[in-house]
Amino acid sequence: MVSLDAARTQFVIDNVAFVFFGIAWYAFSAGLLRSIRFIREDSRKPVLHLCALQCALGLVATGLYTSAVMPAIPASCTLVMQLSHACYSLSYLCIISILLIKSYCANRRSRSVLVVGSFILILNAAVLAFAAETMRVEETPLGCMLSYSTLYNIIRLTVDLATNLFLSISILAAVWQQTRNTEWVPDARALYRLLLQDGLIYGLTACSTAGASAVIALHDWMDGRTSIAYATNWVIASTLVVYQLHSARTSRSQTRLLMQQTRSTTSTPLQPTLGAIDYTRPDSAYTRTSHSRRSTIFDDWRLCLPDEETLSLSR
Repeated sequence: MVSLDAARTQFVIDNVAFVFFGIAWYAFSAGLLRSIRFIREDSRKPVLHLCALQCALGLVATGLYTSAVMPAIPASCTLVMQLSHACYSLSYLCIISILLIKSYCANRRSRSVLVVGSFILILNAAVLAFAAETMRVEETPLGCMLSYSTLYNIIRLTVDLATNLFLSISILAAVWQQTRNTEWVPDARALYRLLLQDGLIYGLTACSTAGASAVIALHDWMDGRTSIAYATNWVIASTLVVYQLHSARTSRSQTRLLMQQTRSTTSTPLQPTLGAIDYTRPDSAYTRTSHSRRSTIFDDWRLCLPDEETLSLSR
């Protein structure tokens, strides 16, 4: 006989889970459809494939989480939670990879960003593998309960803060690098418009939510519910990454259209815009020998397009 308090608790958990998983399904489904549309336009860009993959894995993981939380759906707790954690880990690594590629491209294919970013990606993969080995799965009348060890929370907190600090600094360094040689010093409002136009604001927000969720998960009052904080951050970061790609592609499409209209109405050569790379200068990033050697590696897969390496620094 189930007590009244247990029934009320189960009712609240089921409704909260239903709302959360409904939002997650919508976010991942919309992101997957948008990524597929982008892939149809340009199928040789690995970032778009990573975005579609992380959304597809998100849908699978959300379905597994739903079957684990709701006891009305018969499922093995251990197997379901292990599969869901594997899908979550791969999806989260795809999100980090997308942000790292964005930072790498925005910093004009900086080798230091590539090396440090690759190390951070491997470190995150190791931490998620450690979580798979140490997580505890319990089957209760209220559904499957997942908990992590205190050691994992501390390691995850440290790695998350280091990862998101590096990504945030890399994104802001790209803005500073392309404005330091100009007379224009953006104020807070202009900097916000710049980050919004190039889609970088979504990457910064994703970094902030990841760091905040790591801090929250470490508190004692979140004991036993750290998976909720990480799952919430995962859904938010996935949505922000999709919007970042959409915003960046929209900005580049508008820039190309404006340049085509300008070329059709005047025969005067276009001058480099404020903050853009001047192809005629001998010290341009595209005329360096070392840069040419690095760019040939990703030319076929179009990891970084020229307009992705130049921010829209217009006043």
